[in-house]
Amino acid sequence: MSDQLASPVLQPVTIGDLHLQNRIVMAPLTRSRSNEEGIPPAFAADYYAQRADAGLIITEATNISAQARGYALTPGIWSDAQVAAWKPIVAAVHRQDLPSVVAHGPHLAPRSARRCASGGAVRDCAGRAGLHQ
Repeated sequence: MSDQLASPVLQPVTIGDLHLQNRIVMAPLTRSRSNEEGIPPAFAADYYAQRADAGLIITEATNISAQARGYALTPGIWSDAQVAAWKPIVAAVHRQDLPSVVAHGPHLAPRSARRCASGGAVRDCAGRAGLHQ
């Protein structure tokens, strides 16, 4: 067991402003479990919290507008209802000591329009406060 704990993969790392508990990153998954309005389900908080042993979680394809939907039933982050649904998901992950949840949708959005959910607030990926907080 001590050999596993000595593995560099399981050691903390700092990347920019992110202080991660290990070097494991959960890649984005498109689960298509949101409703037609792009609102993620309440059970998504449990889904992501159960995976909070990762150093960083990159969420599923998260759409920045109704026109940017690449897949059916994927979550959005452009409406007040969607942002409200993401907040308990981010909070559940943070309760597990994971510093960030990053909303992923780069293939659907220009860099300037991407947003990240962090600390219960929606921000663009450069860390500036978004329209919804």
